[in-house]
Amino acid sequence: MLTPVPALRALRAYEAPRSEYPIDLKLDGNEGPPPPAAMLRLLSEAPPEILRGYPRAAALEAALAEAWGLPAGGALITAGGDEALDRLCRAYLAPGREVILPEPAFEMSRHYALLAGATLVSPSWTEAGYPAAEARERIGEATALVVVTSPNNPTGGVIDRAGLEGLLEAAAARDALLLLDAAYAEFADEDLTALALSRPGGLVLRTFSKAWGLAGLRVGCLLGAPEVLAPLRAAGGPFPVSGLSLWLVEQLLASPAQRELRERFIARVREERARLEEALRSLGARPWPSQGNFVLARVRDAGGLREALARQGIAVRAFPGRASLEDAVRIALPGDEAAFERLLSSLSICQEVIA
Repeated sequence: MLTPVPALRALRAYEAPRSEYPIDLKLDGNEGPPPPAAMLRLLSEAPPEILRGYPRAAALEAALAEAWGLPAGGALITAGGDEALDRLCRAYLAPGREVILPEPAFEMSRHYALLAGATLVSPSWTEAGYPAAEARERIGEATALVVVTSPNNPTGGVIDRAGLEGLLEAAAARDALLLLDAAYAEFADEDLTALALSRPGGLVLRTFSKAWGLAGLRVGCLLGAPEVLAPLRAAGGPFPVSGLSLWLVEQLLASPAQRELRERFIARVREERARLEEALRSLGARPWPSQGNFVLARVRDAGGLREALARQGIAVRAFPGRASLEDAVRIALPGDEAAFERLLSSLSICQEVIA
């Protein structure tokens, strides 16, 4: 029987653990707010030709490039942030090339880098923040890509401005690219997108899946110099995102009311984040400082806490099999008062598996 290519033999398909219990409060996927009724009504207004014709992302790409002060060709629409990572690794990684990717990090970044045959260089990311000094020291002749996920998934940690500046300079000196994965940037204290784009070889990943709550539409975007993005256009399919998804995002970006709803949701998440960290500490957990729309916490029995909450209809993320996260759970913030109070109440009766 024909076997898969060598890079695939040690990789498995992405699959978050699922509970056997019925779940009605899903806090394991870091999804954003539920779509407002006004957005759902937009579906009935979509031009019929959107469904018949092949989708064109040029208008949305041009609008996003202009919004970030980039020239034409400086934005590439992809099927969520995942496809942006895949294209980047296909285009610039290969056997013999290295990628700097601290651990723990977003697991699909690791997946696509290994699929491309690259060698991982993985400094340890602790609660102290992104290991900028060590990452900078480990950039060498074989380095092709430096990945900075900030805020980091799954920890919520960030890199500071000085750390990113140093990495950008070190990467440029070796003609390496630096990707700032800013999928959760809207929830952070500072958005470093403009800084990353101001340096040669700086790329930024953005998505409409998190703060906009549109993960089901699968609309991501990679920003950078047109000459760096050009090979990525050939590294995937010509029509990665549906016309309906593109049209809906264009309508939402043009709506002041939708932007106001998003800002209110972000403010609510930031408030919940501080309250959840405090509540977890009071129960004996060790939450990491987070600037995402979630909190990662070290607990006595991560699998036990996940199951205890699932029995109450609440899904949170545990990480069985990941050595650096065996004792951790990640809890997304619902951005809703009633759901958040329910979460706090449920956590309060799970202390035996928390501490």
